[in-house]
Amino acid sequence: MRYVNCARNEEEQNLIAFQHKGGILYRSCGLVTSGAELLVWYGDEYARHLGIGFDRLWNNKSSTKGGRSQLTPAQAFPCPECPYSYTSQIFLHKHMKRSHGDLYGRLLRSGEIKVEPSLLPYVAASYQEPIGASPGTVQSTSQIPAEGAGQHRSLQKGQYRLVGKMIALCLVQGQVSPRFLSQRLYRQVCKLSPLPATLEEVTDYNLRTKLQKIADATHVEGAREAMEEATDELSLMGSFSFVRSLPHRDELLGAALNFLTEGRILTALNQFKEGLETFGILALLRIHHEELKGVFMDTPEPLLASRLESTFMTSYLSEPGSNRRRKEARTLIYWRDWLIEVEDGDTSLTLGAVLAFATGLKRIPAVGFPIGPRLEFLHEEDGPALFPTANTCSLVLRLPVYLEYNRFKEAMEEGITSCGSTFGVA
Repeated sequence: MRYVNCARNEEEQNLIAFQHKGGILYRSCGLVTSGAELLVWYGDEYARHLGIGFDRLWNNKSSTKGGRSQLTPAQAFPCPECPYSYTSQIFLHKHMKRSHGDLYGRLLRSGEIKVEPSLLPYVAASYQEPIGASPGTVQSTSQIPAEGAGQHRSLQKGQYRLVGKMIALCLVQGQVSPRFLSQRLYRQVCKLSPLPATLEEVTDYNLRTKLQKIADATHVEGAREAMEEATDELSLMGSFSFVRSLPHRDELLGAALNFLTEGRILTALNQFKEGLETFGILALLRIHHEELKGVFMDTPEPLLASRLESTFMTSYLSEPGSNRRRKEARTLIYWRDWLIEVEDGDTSLTLGAVLAFATGLKRIPAVGFPIGPRLEFLHEEDGPALFPTANTCSLVLRLPVYLEYNRFKEAMEEGITSCGSTFGVA
């Protein structure tokens, strides 16, 4: 790239730049004679996207000595908090907003971070001082827990702060325990050391798939290809870089996971904590975090056969008094007996695996399922019905109908075990 200079206009260029597997390559688009200067046209829009004017781009790229471009330290934008550096201010701003939000706000207000005029609208639109916020607190729309207009409005209206106040009020006035905070959120509120971030915490399926591919890469080239597929997402998180080694891959992946689980919720978390300051709840929580853990956190009860049985409603499809109805009643008895055997450890399955086969979840949510899980029956005369099936969207578990308990038990265990970690499907 040091031999390539900027063209003054599109007609003057003789090269076209393109990206391939994490690298920048050039392709000729016209006749290049011996000794001709190599020129590529970046365009005003591209220069504006990088947060620099074209005149500066031209001067930086075209200032030569002996025919070679001079790269100065001023052309790099290092992060003051971590070892990452960026090629433009806008990427540095995006990284710091997402990963070091509080520090970024302080540096902006103190003037230690210089903002070019072309970036002022970008920064001004992203940051504003909320009502009641303490000085130096940054409210960034890019740190909303989940992207979208709905979450943005919640943040602007202070709804996270309101939730914190409601919880404090319920504790003091009504003695109602919230008991729905996750372990990670509880530790964030109490200012405890964060838990290691895992891929299982990434709720976006497509993003989790891309990150899993990066994590599963066994060689550097494979990691680079996987990183390339997630370029857009990783760039926004400030975690995209050319992979030098597998440990470097792990470092970049860890930075992305840390942003997804910790960094992007900072603004909403600050609002939530402001609400918890009502009646001094937040201060008490940080002093007595061990004693109050059971008040705020969801402490799942062990899954029992009786709980699982009561979770599934029975959907009789046959007329009362018919032979099919009698078979279904017998199958229900087999189902209850089999759940007790699973609870007692007499099979290779667990009750969590049975629940996951039917619903996709290994435990019952604290707020329950959105729709009630139900049982249906597979009769032999209706078609092949050797094993159980399930629909995890409609939360339906279909039980095979057998005359003997042992055959029912074998069918259930073989059907669920053969699915492994996947869910039952219709």
